[in-house]
Amino acid sequence: MLGPVEFRLPDGRNVQPFDIFPWADEPTPHGEVPPTGLMARGRGEWPCVPFGYPRPAEALAPDWAACGMTPGDDPPHGYGANAPWTVTDRSADAIALEIAYPETSPIVALRRWIAGSHGEPGLRLALEIEVRRACRLPIGLHPTFRMPGAPGGLTVAPGRFAFGMTWPGDLEPGASRLAMASRFDSLAAVPLRVGGRIDLTRLPLPEPVEELVLLCGVDGHVALRNEHEGYAVRLAWDPVVLPSCVLWISNGGRTYWPWNGRHYGLGVEPVCAAFDLGVDASVRDNPLKPLGVPTAVALAPGAVWRTEYAISVIPA
Repeated sequence: MLGPVEFRLPDGRNVQPFDIFPWADEPTPHGEVPPTGLMARGRGEWPCVPFGYPRPAEALAPDWAACGMTPGDDPPHGYGANAPWTVTDRSADAIALEIAYPETSPIVALRRWIAGSHGEPGLRLALEIEVRRACRLPIGLHPTFRMPGAPGGLTVAPGRFAFGMTWPGDLEPGASRLAMASRFDSLAAVPLRVGGRIDLTRLPLPEPVEELVLLCGVDGHVALRNEHEGYAVRLAWDPVVLPSCVLWISNGGRTYWPWNGRHYGLGVEPVCAAFDLGVDASVRDNPLKPLGVPTAVALAPGAVWRTEYAISVIPA
């Protein structure tokens, strides 16, 4: 996981835009179970291979409950999001890392490169996937950014996309208000389950919520403007290989340990996946496929899959 990261702006300021789970560096309170894997010290940005994790069928809308989701051996967002990586090379402005997957996995290894960006405060990143046998998997990247404290202090500009879909179920019972499995054309007008629409381009929202939407047919760009701290973050990736983007709006809606109603972060997650519902929902027939939305990547031994992306920070 990448974070925290300080970016030096041309005016001399340092800004740290990444989300750090509030409990990441805290001792576990007496009587609570310590978080493990990615939940233990979640932060910043990391790759997810395979992306997502299955949900119980009863938690989903009927057309999604029929997609054959079953629990798998992979932890949430894949082995690489939950286990230590090895540094294979480093220089003054770059680092290379690798993680070998268990022999039972179709994946041999992930390789990751992170380097400074020349000309502006930013990072250039690359991910490679090597497999031992042919497979189809959902793949995603998981940049997660912190929100300012006051409502509406973060402006989200998602770039062009064909359409959006709300999560096909109750993401967090009691804290999810979006209409289930509903289509929308503007992030500023997303349907609510009680009727009407909500603007998701200005965050955080004034009341605690936990939401997830999928933008389909994206152009590979999202910009965030932190109005209170005077900077903007730009994320750019290849939309040919990752044609959708999950927006995870964690807005104080989870009140149980370790969240405790204190997590405010925005996941901006380029994916080729069916939401974050895991392998079965992504590789089998699902309601997104008739709409022309790819939800899994075909991988083959002997052909390393690679993608590059960039994160930059500028004054605003």
